Amino acid sequence: MKKVFAILLVILFIQTAIPQSQQRGRGNFTPSPIGTITGQLIDSLTNKPIEYGNVVIFSRRDSSMVNGAVTDETGKFNIDNLMPGMYYASLTYIGYSRVVIDSIKITPGSPVQDIGSVLLVPASYLLSDVVVSTEREAVITNLDKKVINVDQMITSAGGSALDVMQNIPSVAVNADGGISIRGNSNVTILVDGKPSALSGLSSDDVLTQIPAASIESIELVTNPSARYNPDGTAGIINIVLKKRTNLGINGMINLNAGTGDRYNSTLNLNYRSGDLNFFANIDGRMNTFKRDFVTNRTNFLPSGSTYLFQTQDGKNQMLSGNANVGADYMPDDFNTITLSVQFRKFGMTSESDFNNSLFNNTGNLFNYFTRASEGEREVNSMTYSLGYKRNFETRRHELTTDVIYSRNRMNFNESIIQNNFNPDLTPVGTDPYLQSSEARNRHNMLILQTNYKNPISENASIEAGWKSTVRDLTMRFNYFNFDYASGLWIENLSMQDFFNHKEQIHGAYAIYGGKTGNFRYQAGIRGEQLIADYEFSKGSNLVEKDYLSFYPSAFLVYDFTPGEELRASYSRRVDRPHPRRLNPYVNYSDSLNISFGNPNLDPQYINSFELGYSTFFGKTNIAPNLFLRHTNGLISQISTLRDDGVTETTFRNLTDEYAYGIEITGATEILPWWRINANYSYFQTEIKDAGLYEGLSRKSVSWMAKVNSNMTLWEGILFQLSGNYNSPRLEAQGKSHAMYTIDGALRKDFLKGDLTVTLRVSDILNSRRFNSETFGSRFYSSDERRFDSRNVFLGISYRFNNFKRSTDRERGMGDDSEMDVF
Repeated sequence: MKKVFAILLVILFIQTAIPQSQQRGRGNFTPSPIGTITGQLIDSLTNKPIEYGNVVIFSRRDSSMVNGAVTDETGKFNIDNLMPGMYYASLTYIGYSRVVIDSIKITPGSPVQDIGSVLLVPASYLLSDVVVSTEREAVITNLDKKVINVDQMITSAGGSALDVMQNIPSVAVNADGGISIRGNSNVTILVDGKPSALSGLSSDDVLTQIPAASIESIELVTNPSARYNPDGTAGIINIVLKKRTNLGINGMINLNAGTGDRYNSTLNLNYRSGDLNFFANIDGRMNTFKRDFVTNRTNFLPSGSTYLFQTQDGKNQMLSGNANVGADYMPDDFNTITLSVQFRKFGMTSESDFNNSLFNNTGNLFNYFTRASEGEREVNSMTYSLGYKRNFETRRHELTTDVIYSRNRMNFNESIIQNNFNPDLTPVGTDPYLQSSEARNRHNMLILQTNYKNPISENASIEAGWKSTVRDLTMRFNYFNFDYASGLWIENLSMQDFFNHKEQIHGAYAIYGGKTGNFRYQAGIRGEQLIADYEFSKGSNLVEKDYLSFYPSAFLVYDFTPGEELRASYSRRVDRPHPRRLNPYVNYSDSLNISFGNPNLDPQYINSFELGYSTFFGKTNIAPNLFLRHTNGLISQISTLRDDGVTETTFRNLTDEYAYGIEITGATEILPWWRINANYSYFQTEIKDAGLYEGLSRKSVSWMAKVNSNMTLWEGILFQLSGNYNSPRLEAQGKSHAMYTIDGALRKDFLKGDLTVTLRVSDILNSRRFNSETFGSRFYSSDERRFDSRNVFLGISYRFNNFKRSTDRERGMGDDSEMDVF
């Protein structure tokens, strides 16, 4: 690995050292500010000058703000004292669409650049490229994704990324912290556009470790293009972390405390001097979670029906610390090298008490036992990233290369004490049954990728890239029983298990986009070769996979008027089974409900179609969206009942799933101090499988609604209410019941916005319950899960030296929106 980094560093050094005509000279002196940019803002409808318009100049090198001005009564502006280099200008006025002027070049030979008269188009709407207030919208709809600005969602202040997810349109969070989009749980989670170093863990583990205070925005991509990895049939959630490039030292400190022993802190630091920019993000979390589960199950056995009643009380205590440090080296306006190291340490202790009562068909108790468990899990991960970005004179013409290596280590130990009782509740024997287990998991991952973008003309662009991912995952599981005769722990070899997962994915993509008249279009294709083998100790010892797949995508947009457009898109995606689903290791944590993976699972493929429309009525934006998903080889969780009354849960490929519906997103200003964002999704899911309960098909009609109300009660105080509702939803073997929550928060700014105090209450009505029903041909079960979700949090944030949103890149201008080059 060290050789790879050394070779890449040499290549990057040579690249930056070679003289290039477009690079700025770097002598042994500091050039003087000689440049001036002038121009004028004009109203496109009245042809009159715009007074008090905003003009901001940004450096092409890193998108940092350099200088700005306000137009005079004639609409003219003059910005002086600019160093030689490449710039772009952002021109805005309240109620008008923003205009960006690219590639403004200041040289000693041409120090003055006049961009002429710039026409601004009036618009009564608010998008990511229109600035009409000092606050950003909580939810912004771009061409291919929704961007959720986390700073505007104060009902998740002091929480984690998992708390943020509960307020994202189209997204639902289940009792286990699993994420789903429009009812589909196969979601790919990225951090800063890259796979998380903790990708071997569940989404709950990954999301609870990322503080909300460290997140700049969340990007929800429901129909990704060929640019993205095809994994995740429901779509992609990209978590964009905060990073600033202001000159000098600046940063933010965030402290939060909540009821129920929940504490967290975050420190963001940035230091910029000349060609170097250093950044650091450090956080720590200490949280306690309590839970309460109840299960009622009827078993239809050949010997007669039996009834199981289970209760579980448990508590998890989490302690985690994360640190991400790095530096950007920008030798000139065209080259940037970024090196970063991320360390994560995560610890979780858990304890639970099971009470299990079994009754016969006459209602008499015939078996009762208690099962107490204590577990301890520790995760350590390191991620090393080296990136290179090459900008060219034309804006958005760029080449990027990344090398990412991560190593993840997880150790888990659990001890179980089981006490058995006679029907009269007298103990069976004098000594309880003692069992312990241990798991040792290791996950190494190497990613090599490069991407190239080129706007080859005013109305056309090309993009291409390549990516290789190499994974090596090993899992070891051991069980031990205590032998009272010898006083020793005896290894249970029949339950011992190991699982080795080695995988290589090599892919390349190409995209062409263009514009003709009011039409914008884009078409792309991605090809990926997978080479993998799974070695395990249960059943067949080795499974090998080797296949090539192609994933096309297409986007078409028709602009009626500014702010009114019709969009159509298509993409093909895949869900390759996660190692947890493949590993046949048997989990005996609940001896009456065991689970294991299926090494013979095949990938499931999805074809996704969307048709959307967006328009504005005064200060109201509405965006309906029709969608259709067809999944072939659907992977579903299936439970069966054995003759001894124990359920076995595993995974299998079903035949087909169809999901279609409508989603409506809207935002409106009811009063100047009161804005509302809302989202409504209505969809039907149909599962067809010839082998599922003698050819039974399942149909489900579900809907979800989310509303965020933001009220500025008086100067400096913001009050926010967030409401979520998920309707009942059918699964392959049952249904989940309706669930609703309401969160509230108050935020007050002090010291000109540098100091912020937030008070929030989660789950005000204490209604966050996860109830569900599961059935099979021989059993019926109802479950209720509750958590201590109603809590009060107090948070304090302090920003120093202008640690604020200061670049268009942070505002979404430099994102990867589809076809945003036109």
